[in-house]
Amino acid sequence: MRLAAAVAFAVSLAASGSARAAGEIPRPEHPNPQFQRDEWQNLNGAWDFWEGDAADEKAMAARAEFPDKIVVPFCRESKLSGLGRTGFVKNVLYRRSFTVPAKWGVDGSATGARVLMHIGACDWRTTVWVNGTKVGFHEGGSTPIDCDVTVALHPGANELRVWAFDDTTSGVQQLGKQCRRKEPRLPLHADDGDLADGVDGEGSDFHFANVTMVTRDDDLVVTPRLVGSRERCLLVVSVTHRRKPNLPKAADDGRKPDAEGYLTDEVIFDLHGKQAPSVAFSLLNSRTWSPTDPGCAK
Repeated sequence: MRLAAAVAFAVSLAASGSARAAGEIPRPEHPNPQFQRDEWQNLNGAWDFWEGDAADEKAMAARAEFPDKIVVPFCRESKLSGLGRTGFVKNVLYRRSFTVPAKWGVDGSATGARVLMHIGACDWRTTVWVNGTKVGFHEGGSTPIDCDVTVALHPGANELRVWAFDDTTSGVQQLGKQCRRKEPRLPLHADDGDLADGVDGEGSDFHFANVTMVTRDDDLVVTPRLVGSRERCLLVVSVTHRRKPNLPKAADDGRKPDAEGYLTDEVIFDLHGKQAPSVAFSLLNSRTWSPTDPGCAK
C-alpha cells in the first residue's frame, strides 16, 4: 500500500503569510479529495525560509541558517505568507520537520508501506531532500511533483527541505504572467515568485488580454487585444483551415494544400506601438464542420 504526505506549495515555492494561531494549518483540506487516503498529513503552515541570489546544490543541502519564517502555501510576494516581498530573488530554500505516524506501518522493508511526498507545484527548478538524502528533482512550474521518500526516513522527527531556483530575468526559461521589470506594471505579476512563466516578446513585456473571433459573411475576423508595451512587437495572426474537396486551383489563388487538405493563411504586423488591428480571413472555400465530417480543423 502506498501512503502520501502532502505539501501544498504555491507555484514557485516562495511562500509568504500573515501571523496565524499557533498550530493552525492554512488550507487544511486535501488538495485532491478524490485521492485522499486515511493515512496522510498536510504539511502546510510555518516553514523555515532563506532566500538569496548565490546558491548551489551542496550549499543548499547543508545550510543551517534560516533567518525567516514563511507560511506555506502562500508565495513570498503575498502578505499572507508573512513576508510580502516583491523584489527579484533567484533562490529560495524551505525547511521543516515532520514525523511519520507509527500506525502507517512504514518499516523500510520491501513489503512495508511507502511514503510519498506531494508538492502541488513549484517554479522553476526544484530539488528536495529528506534527512540530507536527495529524493526529488524537477524542472517546470505548472505540474505537481511526487517523491517517494521512504528510503530516507528514520524514526522520530525527519527534516524536509525544498530548494527552488527561478531566474525570471535570465531569458533562458519559460515565462508567463511574471514581469521582467524591477518596477512591474499591472496586470503582470510582480516577479518570479509563483505562477508558471509564458508569453514574452522580444524584450517588451506584454500579454494578450483576449482574442475575439467572429464570422462576417464568408470571413473570419480575428481581433487580438494586447496589454503592455508594443514598441518592439511583431504580431503574427494565422488561421489554418481545410478547403472544400475538388475545388479548382484558382479557388485558392493556386496555392496547394498540404497532404491532409489544410491551408494556412498568415498575416504579420509590426505594431510600432499601435493597437493590434482586426484581421479578416476568407473562409469562402473552407470545409465546414458537421457530425458526418468532423475532421475539418487541426
